[in-house]
Amino acid sequence: MKLSIVVPVFNVGNYVADFCKSLFPQLLLDVEVIIVNDGSQDDSISLIESYIKVYDCEEFITILHQDNAGLSAARNFGTISSKGEHIAFIDPDDFVSEDYIRILLANLNSEVDILSFNSIIVDSSNKIIKKLTINNHDSEDYEKIMSETFNGGKWYAWARVYKKEILLKNLFPVGKRFEDLLTIPNLYLLSKKLKSLKNELIFYRVNPTGITKNPKLKDIEDVEEFCDSIDLSNGGNLSKAELNYHFLLYISSLKTLFYISNDLWGPLKSYKHLLPYIRSNRKISLKNMNISRNNFVFLKLIEVYYLKYRFFS
Repeated sequence: MKLSIVVPVFNVGNYVADFCKSLFPQLLLDVEVIIVNDGSQDDSISLIESYIKVYDCEEFITILHQDNAGLSAARNFGTISSKGEHIAFIDPDDFVSEDYIRILLANLNSEVDILSFNSIIVDSSNKIIKKLTINNHDSEDYEKIMSETFNGGKWYAWARVYKKEILLKNLFPVGKRFEDLLTIPNLYLLSKKLKSLKNELIFYRVNPTGITKNPKLKDIEDVEEFCDSIDLSNGGNLSKAELNYHFLLYISSLKTLFYISNDLWGPLKSYKHLLPYIRSNRKISLKNMNISRNNFVFLKLIEVYYLKYRFFS
C-alpha cells in the first residue's frame, strides 16, 4: 500500500462533517485511512461512521479505539497499525483540498522520505484568513529544502507525508505537548530524499483553545528541555551543514519558548527566564550560518527587548 492517512479523533464533532466530506470522496486503491478514537466523549465517531456509509468507503477505512492518551499516542498507534509505505496525518477539525490524494500519490515514490506542501488557514466558519507557506518552491533539491524548512520553523506534522520506516525511528513523544516541534525536525535530519510542493492541500482551522493560545507551565518545561538538548558545541563532530540545521532548530525552539513564556507570564518574567538562552546566543558566531533575515532579526531583538525590561521597567 502506498499511503496511510492517520486521523486522531478527540471530541471534534462540530467539525468532522467538513473533514469527511472533503476526504472520503477521494479514497481509492492504494490508500487507507486509520481513524484513531482517542477516548472521544462526544458524537465524533458516530458521525464519522455515518459519513463512511454515505460515501460507501468502508473498505478504505479502519477505526481503532484507545483510552484518552493524547495526540502523540494516537498518532503513534495509527502509525504502528498502518500498512502504507508513507504516512500522512490529518487533524479532523481541518479538511483537505479536492485534489489532496491525487497530488500526494503523484509525487510519492519509494525514494521520497518527506513530501511537504502548503496550506490555507481558515476560521471556525471556514472563512479563509491567510495562506500558510511552508514551501516557496516545487523542488527536490535537498539542501534548498532543508535550509528553507529549518529557517521557516513551521513544523506542522499535517503539512507533510513521511516514509513510515523513518517515522518509526522517531515517533511522537507521549505525554508532551508541542509534539510537532519535538519530532518533525528529527525526521528531516534522518531523511535523505526530500520533495517540496507549492500546492495548498490542507485547510487548517485556527483553534482558539489550542496550546499556542493557552500555554501551561508544562509546555514551557517541555520546550525548554528540548532547547537544552540541541547540540551547538559540535561535540558530535557534525558537518557544517548539520551544525547549521541544529542552530536553526535551536532558533525555532527559542522562538516557541519566547512566545509561550511571554503569553503565560508576561514580558518581564519571560525575558528574565530567557536570559540563559540570550547569553548562549552571544557565544555563537552568525558569520558562516545560513540564517534567514527574520531569524537574524529575532536573535538581535530578543536581546534588545530583554535589556528594555531589565533597565527601564
